[in-house]
Amino acid sequence: MSKMLSVILSNYNHAQYLERALEAILNQTYKPMEFIIIDDASTDNSVEIIERFMEKYSTIRLIKNNQNRGLVANGKELLRLAQGDYVYWPASDDMILPGFFEKSMNLLSQHPQAGLSWVDTIFINERDQKIGEDRLHLSSEPRYLSSKEMVEILRKKMLHISGLNTIYKQSALVGAGGI
Repeated sequence: MSKMLSVILSNYNHAQYLERALEAILNQTYKPMEFIIIDDASTDNSVEIIERFMEKYSTIRLIKNNQNRGLVANGKELLRLAQGDYVYWPASDDMILPGFFEKSMNLLSQHPQAGLSWVDTIFINERDQKIGEDRLHLSSEPRYLSSKEMVEILRKKMLHISGLNTIYKQSALVGAGGI
């Protein structure tokens, strides 16, 4: 797998979730080449948590905003800074399961024409209890869907593909207008 993955994250006052989210990303078997975090002028101890992780992981780069700029402005800046062939942009309160990067990047390597890879989502509360899910029911196993197949699917139903469960080919995302 020669393609490189950048993780980009915008954080604002998510200290209570941040440690768990960062651990889930940094403990993946497939390691991102870089992990760029913008803290959007948090007033909680988010920066302290991120800086603790920076001591252990050299791939983390922290940008601290002096004033809150908002998610879209931060997303555009993060995408501009990302150097990887692929980009993962979760929210700072998201948690991914082990193997997500490895499985997704393997599938993307097998299908270099693909613009993204996404998985179904399960929503849990603070006690790790399942409270909902977003399953697209497109396939029971990992597979490539051509653009023609996607158009046919979209004609039949609306799909919700969110950043928390998607790895994007950076060139495709930028080519589609970015964030």
